[in-house]
Amino acid sequence: MPKPKIGLRLPILKVEQFRRALERNGFVADKDTHSHIQYINTEGIKITVMKGRKDIKSGLLKKIIKEIAHKTNRSEEEIIYMLFNIKMKGGEKTS
Repeated sequence: MPKPKIGLRLPILKVEQFRRALERNGFVADKDTHSHIQYINTEGIKITVMKGRKDIKSGLLKKIIKEIAHKTNRSEEEIIYMLFNIKMKGGEKTS
């Protein structure tokens, strides 16, 4: 998988893929409603994700990434690296 960069088109993800990415990065399910699940991490950051088997299209994914970046005081690029599980090597981010 090539290294995603800001400005490039983000992939379309299944909701389950995105939920696993959140869980892999310290978010846990906090509240569960009929149509959405609210995730929270140790810093108290809350992200709401829809349930079901729908796709999260690139436009919505970009908005979610911006929201997470704003709430965590990180760059959008850092959030993309976190979600796509790209490791840092020698100070540089690599895939």
